[in-house]
Amino acid sequence: MTSTENEPGREERENSTATTMNDGDENSSGNGLIVNEGREMDNGPGIMPEVQNANRLEPAKQVVGASGPGEGGHKLDKYAYGFWDPQMKKFRGIVFKILGMTTIITILVMWATLPLYWGSLWKANRYTNRLTVRVIDRDGGIIGQSVSQGLLQQTNLKYFITSPSEFPTDDLLARNIVDEGAWAAVIINPDASTSLVNARQNGNNSYNGTSAVSIYYSQARNENAVGSYLVPNLQLEVGMVVGKFSFQSVGQYIQENANNVTAMNLLAQAPSTIAQSVSFEMINLRPYNQPVATAITLVGLIYMLIFAFILTMTNNAVREIM
Repeated sequence: MTSTENEPGREERENSTATTMNDGDENSSGNGLIVNEGREMDNGPGIMPEVQNANRLEPAKQVVGASGPGEGGHKLDKYAYGFWDPQMKKFRGIVFKILGMTTIITILVMWATLPLYWGSLWKANRYTNRLTVRVIDRDGGIIGQSVSQGLLQQTNLKYFITSPSEFPTDDLLARNIVDEGAWAAVIINPDASTSLVNARQNGNNSYNGTSAVSIYYSQARNENAVGSYLVPNLQLEVGMVVGKFSFQSVGQYIQENANNVTAMNLLAQAPSTIAQSVSFEMINLRPYNQPVATAITLVGLIYMLIFAFILTMTNNAVREIM
């Protein structure tokens, strides 16, 4: 009796305990739902965090495991392929596109700007009077005065008088021309007038008229300007001035000594004092004897700088891709 009555009571207690446990589970489940709802708000509706993180790795894997054409996702190892390997076909296309566009733009800019440089040489001969030439009279006689005054009247080049005391020796003057103090220097040498008179009076057949005037210039300073404008104008104008003086000097000497047979005989023994009594000698202090340097000295360095900059920037963009 006692055991029969106890069994239902215990059964009721067990049911009550189970009910209590279920209620607790429900509360726990309710709390879990609240947490999950919070996670759902952060990670997206209906997706667990672990699942979503796994999904987020897929794009990264695709980038890291970039595949070559037709290889079904085979990963390209870094530094394992050459530029012409089949796996690099896609990248070669990008590289060629960048290089091609850069080349086209460079050509267009080149043809748009280089005519400005070529145009600057269009009327260059109008500005030859900016080429400065020193005139130094070391003679002090009739030849020095005539040549100096005659050159100052010329207009193709800019002649100006320089005192002999400024450059006491020819070495100092030559250094000044090399250092670009002037484009050239015309020197009427010491005792030029006296030497001519003595040669005529003594019948000196070894007299050389080119010893009267010397011209210093530096061809290597600018071969284009010196060869095209400076030297031709110097030869023309100095030659014209000394030729005029020589002609007048011979006529005057003959007129003064027409009745002097001895003087005429001595003059005949020194024909160089008649035909070319005063001339000049061209002295090239720095010859331009390396024609291959023309490409560098004119515009070569400019081109190298521009093109090197363009290629560097283009190759930098290519390296970012490769």
